[in-house]
Amino acid sequence: MGKVLEIPAKRLVAAYGVCIPKGVTTRDGKFTPPGKRLVVKAHVVMGGRGKHGLVKVCDSPAEAAKAAKKMLAAKVDGHPITEVMIEEAVRYEGGEHFAALTESREGLDLFLAANVGGVDIESVWDRVQKTSVDVGEVPDLTSFARNAGFSDRAESVARFLSQLIQCFWKEDAEYIEITPFVFKKDSGEIAALDTVLKLDGDARFRHPEWDFEFAEFGTGAPGKADLEVAAIDTKIKGSVKMITLKGGGRIAILPAGGGASLFTADAVVRLGSTLANYAEYSGNPPGHAVQALAERVFRLPGITDIIINGGIANFTDVYKTFGGIIAAMRACRNVLQKNKVRLWVRRGGPNEQVGLPMIARLADEGFLIKVYDRHTGLTDVVDMAIKAQKKGGARK
Repeated sequence: MGKVLEIPAKRLVAAYGVCIPKGVTTRDGKFTPPGKRLVVKAHVVMGGRGKHGLVKVCDSPAEAAKAAKKMLAAKVDGHPITEVMIEEAVRYEGGEHFAALTESREGLDLFLAANVGGVDIESVWDRVQKTSVDVGEVPDLTSFARNAGFSDRAESVARFLSQLIQCFWKEDAEYIEITPFVFKKDSGEIAALDTVLKLDGDARFRHPEWDFEFAEFGTGAPGKADLEVAAIDTKIKGSVKMITLKGGGRIAILPAGGGASLFTADAVVRLGSTLANYAEYSGNPPGHAVQALAERVFRLPGITDIIINGGIANFTDVYKTFGGIIAAMRACRNVLQKNKVRLWVRRGGPNEQVGLPMIARLADEGFLIKVYDRHTGLTDVVDMAIKAQKKGGARK
């Protein structure tokens, strides 16, 4: 999965009819103003830019230029901000709204809510409506929009959702989020004020028109464990990756495949917990490389739960790679059992009928482990882990 920065993400959805603000980017603070009243944002891969002072509404181009230069002199987790974006400030009526599309086993899941954009969506998740769309379909969503709170503008919202669905199918998307979208004051047209877009990076060969590079996940400087895993990655067939996130978190992840890793990371945050790391193994790597990666994940400080999951693999051998994970569990037995860390496993693929029972038997060795097969949803184990946390942290 590849995450796309905001400006190219907006331009991609705009190709399907979605209205976006006029915008430009700058690396030196010089730019041609796209309007009189402007919004300046750090053009970086991170959520909560507003909370970090990296979004500023400006009443003039001169004020915007000053804000842009100030942001370009700032750092996030020690990393310099190398680019900012400047957009026209959209005048709108009514509230700010939320829409998201995410890949599912049958096609995509669509989420929609009125008057919740601009806040932490997790805090009002009970107001979000959900529906599912089969692969390749673009259904009439007027009733769905009306039920989500858009009684007077259901047809307009349904057209907007259809545009996003068409973009999702045709651009090999795995996740699209528009938060907020608004109704423009002058025309009533829907405008996307912020866009999060994740594409299938392996599909680039089908899209010669993609004129952007994928943004890296995370902004923290690599730690010792991250560098050790990176060194192993250069010497093997297949791939192992790890990024330790600044500030730590309660849940560590060890998914198979980049798509599964990003879906899992998103689920951890969206469902209300904190993420300790990003990691993945893919391309059928050797067991010793998976063991080295897993040991570094298992030794992350302060974690209460570890998610070991993945989609239904085509050729990555579940039995072989689980052999590396099991070896790592035994090597890290003291830290995992002393800290009563829970392990949640969900996997499918070649030799799963051997690999899953093999790792499940570690419960007999004193590990707090739950194992699920392909019939459990990819991120369902995240929900299970967080529910266990909310029960007061008891680990039995």
